[in-house]
Amino acid sequence: MVHHADRMPYVSTLAAICQVRAVESGLGDHHPPITPEMLAVYDLIRHRVIFSRDPIGVELPRSPDQLAATILDGYEALGDCDCVAGLGASMLRLLGERPALIVMGRRAGRPYEHIYYGAVGPDGRVIPFDPQERVEPGREVPAVRRKEYRL
Repeated sequence: MVHHADRMPYVSTLAAICQVRAVESGLGDHHPPITPEMLAVYDLIRHRVIFSRDPIGVELPRSPDQLAATILDGYEALGDCDCVAGLGASMLRLLGERPALIVMGRRAGRPYEHIYYGAVGPDGRVIPFDPQERVEPGREVPAVRRKEYRL
């Protein structure tokens, strides 16, 4: 069930669409603890959000609701990793899951350079989702450093 729909109406609508798609398609039947709704969110973001790097030294924030509105208008949304992570975490929260954000660094001695979303599974471990990197749900790209923030 979608919760807190009044706070992000476009994200809420996308989450409801993912809920319906998950039921209709049978997604997740063979992927426990990844739920069909988690897979539907991942799939929607992977196919409807195009990675767009921010200009050097400039952060172009796009709220989850801005991205969702663009998708609902029939367009592909543009966003970088923090936009994708925010949208994924917001949709999971609205679907009743406990989301997490994961930051990682690929090189030693460098700051964290990538962020993606996850969901806290029934065993308490975070299940990662990184549609921007096109990594299979539940898997991650290699990292030198990694930190989880459970929301």
